[in-house]
Amino acid sequence: MELQVFPKQLLLRMLPPEVDVLCTHPMFGPDSGKGSWAGLNFQYEKVRIGNDPRREKRVELFLKVRQGERGQGRGRRRERGQGPKVVRG
Repeated sequence: MELQVFPKQLLLRMLPPEVDVLCTHPMFGPDSGKGSWAGLNFQYEKVRIGNDPRREKRVELFLKVRQGERGQGRGRRRERGQGPKVVRG
C-alpha cells in the first residue's frame, strides 16, 4: 500500500530538492487516537531525505519520538527505499 500517492507526488513536484519529504499516515481515526497514540499503528515512508547526516538525524529523531509515543511495543520496519513502513504498537 502506498501512502497517499497524490500528496506525495505533489510534494515532490512542487518542493525544491533540498527539502526533505517524509510522508506519514496514522492508521487510526481521531476517536481512537484522541487521548494517546500508544499502541496504535503509524505508517511512514522516507520519500526524499537528503544524503546529509543532519537531515537523516532529523528524520530519525522524529521517528524515535513517534516510537516513544506508541509505548513499548515492537515495530516492523523495512530498509529505506522498499516502500512504506509500519510502526505497530
